[in-house]
Parts: sequence; structure tokens; C-alpha cells
Amino acid sequence: MTKTKWTELTPKQQWDVYVALRGPDCQHSDPIKWLTTAVIRWAMGGIMRVGGAINADGGGVIVPADCHTLDDKIRATQGGLSALSWSSTHFFSHVTEAAMILGLPVYVIPPEVYFKAVSKHSTSKVLYILWLWAKEKGSEPLQAALALYFKSATNKTPETIKAEGGEECL
Repeated sequence: MTKTKWTELTPKQQWDVYVALRGPDCQHSDPIKWLTTAVIRWAMGGIMRVGGAINADGGGVIVPADCHTLDDKIRATQGGLSALSWSSTHFFSHVTEAAMILGLPVYVIPPEVYFKAVSKHSTSKVLYILWLWAKEKGSEPLQAALALYFKSATNKTPETIKAEGGEECL
């Protein structure tokens, strides 16, 4: 994205990017921000001043395949009115649109795997769980992106962690 291309976007396209820059307001917001908002912020860094976490390692956003299932899981575990004030469907639609506008890959994960990962509240554990799933499914582009994220977060490869005993070593 360049400043010229940014000015050529429609107001709706710019709005999708702005909303994605803000990030989610939910129980699992830090890991979700790292997988989505922080990547969008990195991509927009040359266009405007951005604040908060920036993730330049993987170059793509990671979103759940079915946000309704994710919403249900978050509400079931968190409960209360605050869980109802955030719509993952709304947020992830803006993130997906923003990534497409910015030319970033969008990696889609089953909601059960996504929820299991973001529930860990630890970037390294989140990345490890997602990497294991990508490896099992043979998703090489996602494995590569997650390995970059993981190396930056832990200074180790996911393979090393797996050999050392897995998630418990993080």
C-alpha cells in the first residue's frame, strides 16, 4: 500500500482498515490482536502513524472460519453482558476486508482450533497450537507464516518446542 493508493480507496475500504487498526474488545483480545490487528498495523505503518502492537513477521492475518461458533464459545466461557458487547463476526469481517484491500494473505482456521489457541492468552502458546493444526492439515503457507511469528516471539522454532515436550515447555 502506498499513500497514493490509500487516497484512491473508497471510504468503505478505508473504514474497514481503520476498524481493523483498532482491534477487538473481548476477553481474548491480546492474542486476537496479534493475529489480526497487529499485522494490519504493520501493513499501514508507511501510510499513517499507527500505535499499539505491530506484527511484521508473518505478513498475513489469521481468522476463524465461523465467527458464530467463536461468539458462542466466548460467551459460554466468559458470560455476562461484556461478552455480548463484542461481535467477532463484525470485527473479523472488517479484518478480512482490510487484509484483502492491503494485499495480505488471510489464513482461515476452524473456530474450535482458533478458540483453543486464543484462550491460552500467551502468544507463544497460541502460535504453537495454530502451528500444530497447520502442520497436521499440511497447510505449508500457514505453517511458514506461523513459524516466522513463533521464531520472533520465542527465538525458537516450533519443531524445537515440539521436540522439547510441546506446549508445556512454553
